[in-house]
Amino acid sequence: GGGGGASLIDLYHENSGVLFENGDIKIELSHAYTGTEGTLSMKLVNVGARGISGIQVDCEDCDGQSTDVTPPLSECAAGSGVPFKVAVRTHGPNMETVALKLSYDDKNLTIPLPSVVTKFMSPLPIDKDAFDGKFDGCGMSLGDVIMSSDRWKSPEDVRKVVAVGLNMAIVPISDNSSVIGSGTYPGEGGPVECFVKLEGVSEGTYLMDIRSTDDKLKNAVEKVVKDVLAST
Repeated sequence: GGGGGASLIDLYHENSGVLFENGDIKIELSHAYTGTEGTLSMKLVNVGARGISGIQVDCEDCDGQSTDVTPPLSECAAGSGVPFKVAVRTHGPNMETVALKLSYDDKNLTIPLPSVVTKFMSPLPIDKDAFDGKFDGCGMSLGDVIMSSDRWKSPEDVRKVVAVGLNMAIVPISDNSSVIGSGTYPGEGGPVECFVKLEGVSEGTYLMDIRSTDDKLKNAVEKVVKDVLAST
């Protein structure tokens, strides 16, 4: 809903949805990623009572991501929509994402895009023994105790978000209250592995331990997991 927050985080783990809305416009988005590239197809829908003009779209690149914009038409009648596209390329795991700079009439908006690091990841299907070996091989780290929102109370839902949303392979384990997953990120020198362990402590409380040989990747994935599990 609302000005972005929740809808933005939903788009971290969903393929389409509403990126942003206010009284004048709504931005619908669907996105798909292959390797180091993503395509975010958007439509600016005029939900107000009169036409809007002077529509301009640009992107603010950030450390680790660059973009190419296919702009919309500059005018949009009430009740209709104009499509536009942003191609995003990842140059390394990063905490932030590119932002959309949108202006129309006399308004200027900056809207973060959901091209988070996990969108560029691919599942790495392995069994529990292989997972344990690789996980331990990344070196020690202290887990974080995180409380999930009511929306993610069930480990079943968390499993789904790790598999579908974070593009990781779920590692089969006998403990139903925990979720572990593994995936790879397309690094410059080849795929970089990342491992997620969410150990159920009690309902809605997890001990989160994320490991990778690349600290930047570990930190970026950790931020996405925390944001998603806290979302309502």
